[in-house]
Amino acid sequence: MEECTPSYIAAVRENNSGRWICGLCVVAVKDEMERLCSESDEESFDQHMVVVKTVVVDL
Repeated sequence: MEECTPSYIAAVRENNSGRWICGLCVVAVKDEMERLCSESDEESFDQHMVVVKTVVVDL
């Protein structure tokens, strides 16, 4: 497990278009990019968030 130091948070944000997201979501977004044949992590992130919000509402 990583400690949430300022440098770790900055690295996560730098690698994820300024977003602070967990490792599981990073993998899901990359999978979504492959599924959509997309170069845009923005589009893939938006699609992932639609799924997340749907799952949360269903709980």
